[in-house]
Amino acid sequence: MNRRLPYVATWAVVVCVCRAAPAGNLLTNPGFEERTGDQPKGWSLYLMPREGAEGRLAAETASEGTYSVFLRVPPGSENEVINNWSQNVIADLGGKELLVRGMIKTEEAVEAAIWIQCFRKRPFAVLRANTSSTDAAIWGTRDWTPVEMRVRVPEDADFITCRCVLKGSGAAWFDAMEVDDAAPVPDDADVAQTPEDGEAPDKAQDAGGERDGAVREAVIASQHALIEANRALRETNRILAAQVAALEGEVHALRERVLSLQERNPLVIPQAPPVAAPSTRMPPFVPHGRLA
Repeated sequence: MNRRLPYVATWAVVVCVCRAAPAGNLLTNPGFEERTGDQPKGWSLYLMPREGAEGRLAAETASEGTYSVFLRVPPGSENEVINNWSQNVIADLGGKELLVRGMIKTEEAVEAAIWIQCFRKRPFAVLRANTSSTDAAIWGTRDWTPVEMRVRVPEDADFITCRCVLKGSGAAWFDAMEVDDAAPVPDDADVAQTPEDGEAPDKAQDAGGERDGAVREAVIASQHALIEANRALRETNRILAAQVAALEGEVHALRERVLSLQERNPLVIPQAPPVAAPSTRMPPFVPHGRLA
């Protein structure tokens, strides 16, 4: 009997690591203090192709610590411009309620917000998308402002993506990001589950490894899908730009032809004969009767 105790203890540790509910902040580097070169570790930047748009690690302001992340889009950009910093969270979150918090600072911004998107791997789909603007819209020029929202993750979600979003033009800083499991952990969650007699613990390890591998594949697939979508959008923009340029060339050529025709065949508008002004002279006086 005593020989099985180490075996059971080892299995309990494995099960707790693989099956326990996530605790604490689920984000890596939520305060952007860790760097990889000049980029915040664990975060990815997406910028739509607009002249003057930028995203960077910012040291000029922070709600706490030294750094924040920054996004800027020049004036005149439409609301469809949605630049963002993002991080994928790979964890067993299906059916859970998440508490999402962060700090946002803006300067003449159309809209700045935190987004949470819940993804399914097969078939690939966005199951749910939440924005902090629903409860606390941030726009214009504001100092550091806290935002908060709750997100219920669909049961069949494989992973979530947290985004710091600037929609439209302006500038925005983000800091102190937080994604937590909002539900309290039950007291029996830490109770070790032991395998049935003769069941190998490697099965659970293999299942956990397969699940993690599947989630990684889903993340990679989503990244490839986003890359392909971005490439397709750029190609579409290139084709549309070429078509617009061709139309502008045709309009210019047509305008030149019209001007040339006007020079060679000037349009002559017939002039109406002048109308004499009525006379103001009195008619001669003719007396009645015959003159002697």
